[in-house]
Amino acid sequence: MSRLTSLLVGVIGMVAFFACGTGVARGGVQTFVEDFEGFVEAAGPGLLEIDFETLPDGSPSEGGTPITKDFNYTEQGVFFWPPVPDLFVGGNEVNGFSLRADSESHFETTWITADLVDPAFAVGTFFGGDTTLSAFDENGNLIAIETFFGGGPGHFIGFVSDTPIAFTKNESFLPSESVSSYVFVPVPEPGSIVLLVLASAALCCRRRGANRGQTGQTGDSHL
Repeated sequence: MSRLTSLLVGVIGMVAFFACGTGVARGGVQTFVEDFEGFVEAAGPGLLEIDFETLPDGSPSEGGTPITKDFNYTEQGVFFWPPVPDLFVGGNEVNGFSLRADSESHFETTWITADLVDPAFAVGTFFGGDTTLSAFDENGNLIAIETFFGGGPGHFIGFVSDTPIAFTKNESFLPSESVSSYVFVPVPEPGSIVLLVLASAALCCRRRGANRGQTGQTGDSHL
């Protein structure tokens, strides 16, 4: 995230404090396990999804299609890569598709790293089987980590973080890892943040004016 974006994010809190007369404390990181509805509510508007039902070029997915450096979901907001060269879209039209990485050794675990084109305040993944989801900031510092044990498809882990998330990692305890859907809310662009700041300040000032009008005393004017 650029210095300008970081500065504007901080300005939002300052405007809210001085315009409204109070500050709002945020709770760091919220973790959601098997609670996609709660995640969506906490994440707010702007949620994006990559469900791998289509390939990076928009065509319908086909099982076994390789996902490479040059054929990736970068235009959709995320660049995926594995620890081994074998990353591909697996599945079929009946059971659905997923992004999959297979280890070259049956005795090694594997993972899928997702580099976000723009940092995100909220990130979540749907997956099957045992998985650990980790989230990191732009300097590689761990923001949050959560492990899920369980079989079958359709499980979910998500994070909503005060610190922008730069990349995540889904790590399996098996030689194969898959992600059936990746959801995220990017940090607003600087222009959007400025509009949010101005709107928040105007709303707070109107509320303060209305409150003063309701609590003002009647009688002779001293103006």
